[in-house]
Amino acid sequence: MRYKYVQIADEAHVSVATVSLVMRGLKGPSQATRRRIFDVAQRLGYFPAILTPKMTVILRADRQGQALMDALRDDPFYAQVFAGIEARAATLRLRLGTERHREDVEPYGMIYVGHNAGKLLVEAESGGGLHPAAPTVVVNQTHPQLDHVITQNRHGAALAVAHLLERVSADSHVAIVTGPINFESYEVRLHGAQAALQAAGRLHPELVFALESLGGCRREYAQRVGREAARWLLAQPHTIGGVFVYNDIAASALMNELLDRGMRLPNQLKVVGFEDTPEAAAAPVPLTTVRVDHHSMGAWAVDLLLLRMMEPARPTAGVTVGIELVERRSTALD
Repeated sequence: MRYKYVQIADEAHVSVATVSLVMRGLKGPSQATRRRIFDVAQRLGYFPAILTPKMTVILRADRQGQALMDALRDDPFYAQVFAGIEARAATLRLRLGTERHREDVEPYGMIYVGHNAGKLLVEAESGGGLHPAAPTVVVNQTHPQLDHVITQNRHGAALAVAHLLERVSADSHVAIVTGPINFESYEVRLHGAQAALQAAGRLHPELVFALESLGGCRREYAQRVGREAARWLLAQPHTIGGVFVYNDIAASALMNELLDRGMRLPNQLKVVGFEDTPEAAAAPVPLTTVRVDHHSMGAWAVDLLLLRMMEPARPTAGVTVGIELVERRSTALD
């Protein structure tokens, strides 16, 4: 540590004692001096975050402030990811927030939650109230220039389809209900499901239902997808024995609509969702689904952020957390 302090002091043109005060969060040095020391420390890859309780993790997304926090807690997928972020940040004594004031000089990094990381880079390059060089991790989307955490979307969808093919008769078909393909995770799930059906010689491209995204929150959109997909399924001339649905909210809405219209589940149709959010177990027919390790996604986001701060020049890294199929009554055999 002493060696690092000497390096920082030399490049920031201050004393080792001044570096020590700043790194320990003590009063004395001016804001300009503190900023200069932090800038040098970041360039050298020295941010002992575990020893620096004042370091802040800034959550970013399309919404900001309290609106972001409310959205994270209300969304069944991101609420669990957010819990992982919160728990890991608390363990490491890091502050967690959604806003960054320009006058703040303490070290910080960003975790960008959601499907629109392209917007993040534009925001960073234009200033956006944050330093464009701030270490950043994207959750639930890959990015060639940023560290990221995703789950096994393609493999999970293939696993879901393979399970359905085991449970439906050879003369019936498996349909796919997908979310907006401008969301990377949904697009990858669609491709994984299609690839699995094609490998089995059971792919019918016309048996894919997609609804154009019309805005609104993720829950409301998914519920609408489920309801409209149910009506679409009932109108199909094909014999459909199973359906893979891109998330549990849409799958639950689809089952509710079908039950309301007199269909017997799972006898007449078997359904598999994705994510294992609370909707799955609480569905009218408990839903077989692909479980995502949401908590690990959040924890890994924090860890990748700290690793980036300690080694700014390292290559971009991506972490993929595992999945597992959870069988419930929606795919039970007759």
